[in-house]
Amino acid sequence: MINIKLPLLLGTGKTNMPVITDLFLLRRLLIAGKSDNAKNEMINRLLKSLVDNVGVDNFYVGTINAKSVGKAPKNVQQIQYPTLSGRMFTVRMQLVFIYNLISDRCIEYNSNDSPIVFIVCLPETFTKEERNILHDILLYGPAVGIYFIVMVKNMRGITKDLRFLLRNRICFYDTKYRSRITLGTEIANTLSPTKNDMWFLIGDNKPKHILWQV
Repeated sequence: MINIKLPLLLGTGKTNMPVITDLFLLRRLLIAGKSDNAKNEMINRLLKSLVDNVGVDNFYVGTINAKSVGKAPKNVQQIQYPTLSGRMFTVRMQLVFIYNLISDRCIEYNSNDSPIVFIVCLPETFTKEERNILHDILLYGPAVGIYFIVMVKNMRGITKDLRFLLRNRICFYDTKYRSRITLGTEIANTLSPTKNDMWFLIGDNKPKHILWQV
């Protein structure tokens, strides 16, 4: 774990060796796949690897439209949204909250400040305004120590500018149709229909085949 600031244990490679990446370098990571259970368990496992290697007191976790951290390691420090009586704290309000959090951090940010990891579960559809706010928080957040793990079932609602920001991707194998949406046709044609498979892409590099259950 030397020189890895935010280590994420993804699974095992072909040689049964653990595959570890660094969210600090990725800045933002997309996890795509049809099965909610697989993505949720993956999120909890990634958070556990952060707790085990960074320490529970050294980072914070927040969510957007996500309940996936319900089984996360205990005592993880949570970002608390304002309490609103009589109405729900909507996805748009959560996005605006993080936008304001980034703005506040820009004023007095210190590289020694504890990083914040946001788990973002994208809804099936969202408005143009929500998409623009999402783009801005994904773009500017990492500059002030706010990193993102984004969950999505497919990429059909994601515009090109968001695709560019979410080039680091984990795709659970489902069908070639959904895989083409998530990874692009050329990469999707390399997939094999093996249970529990996933593919990890760093930027535009060749995908790495990983068994995620470790």
